[in-house]
Amino acid sequence: MNNLTLKGRSSVLSFFLLLFGAVFGAQQASAQCTEPANVTVGYGCNGVVTISWDEVGDASTYTVDIENAMGNPVVDYVNMAETTLTITSGTLTPGEDYNFAVTANCGQSDVASETGTIDGASIQNLQPTISITNVNNPYCPSNEFSGSFEVTVNDDCGASYNVSVGGTTFFNVPAGVSITFGGLNAAVGGTVYTVNLSLANAGGCQFNTDQTGCVSSVSATQMLTPQDNLAPTAVITAAGGITVEDGLGGGVDAFEYDAPEGECGAQLVWSLGLSDDCGAEVGLANADISFTNGNAGVDAGPSFVLTQTGFDLYSLELFAAIGQNDLVITFDDENGNETTITKTITVNEERAPEIAGPVANGGTMTVQIPACQTAGIPVNFTVVATDNCD
Repeated sequence: MNNLTLKGRSSVLSFFLLLFGAVFGAQQASAQCTEPANVTVGYGCNGVVTISWDEVGDASTYTVDIENAMGNPVVDYVNMAETTLTITSGTLTPGEDYNFAVTANCGQSDVASETGTIDGASIQNLQPTISITNVNNPYCPSNEFSGSFEVTVNDDCGASYNVSVGGTTFFNVPAGVSITFGGLNAAVGGTVYTVNLSLANAGGCQFNTDQTGCVSSVSATQMLTPQDNLAPTAVITAAGGITVEDGLGGGVDAFEYDAPEGECGAQLVWSLGLSDDCGAEVGLANADISFTNGNAGVDAGPSFVLTQTGFDLYSLELFAAIGQNDLVITFDDENGNETTITKTITVNEERAPEIAGPVANGGTMTVQIPACQTAGIPVNFTVVATDNCD
């Protein structure tokens, strides 16, 4: 057994002082803050810079101080709980170096810092912007290539760019110079064109090779819309060359016919020729055609048969029933401009209704009245009127 022997009061006091110092020193050592580790700097588009570090276990907050190369403060970030700092666009100047310190705050007067440098050559300039002006929409949809617009790429540092729209590219275009994309068409409802960029020459801009995505990610769109606002027209001709519709807003709106003997209507054949100012086929495949008669009892009712005979040429066979028949044809062009044609066809029935009964057709009926009935007696008989059409 090993024994520790202390002699005298001074030896006992020294022992306790040593023991207290050892314990207190251990506590102080365990509470000491450590510097943030793995401090890294990242450089993003638009001059955004990020600083990140590993978490310090005893730290409650962090402080980041940034100063320029002359040692002058630029910006301070305090009471941070996160271990990543994003320095927003416009805070730091491309081409200028900055020094920084990341400080872990573990308690009052218990801090530890790690320092580093922000490389000015890696700070990106603001991304370029795209301006689209002088937009010219084509008049007709689809097959007219008269659309155009101007594109200008702007930046604050004088780079040159490759500018593309569809399959057309202008190469090495300096910032601020306008170029025109022409020969563009527009589908019905509009066509969207996208302007894309790539970096041709950085010029005075800070666009590192691995950061050219900051340029190629910039784009703009422009919609071109057909301006055709004229409705299609129709020229309608009846048998004998009678103009039903002249295509200029003129023609005959009302027709009247006598039904042939024994017929309950009139047969008509009209020729239709359609046209549009943009030259595209109008067609009646989706047209709205109605042919109606207000007399629900007419037999037979109105009907029609439409047959295409050529490019925008049609034959319209009509059966107009006895009475007034209303024909309405509505059609449009590929840009949605609509035309409505309304015609009235009245057919008169030549054959009068037939009446059957005792006194029909001028006939007479003899009634014998008893002698005592000087005032006469009631006479009842049935008369039936028939018509072969209604």
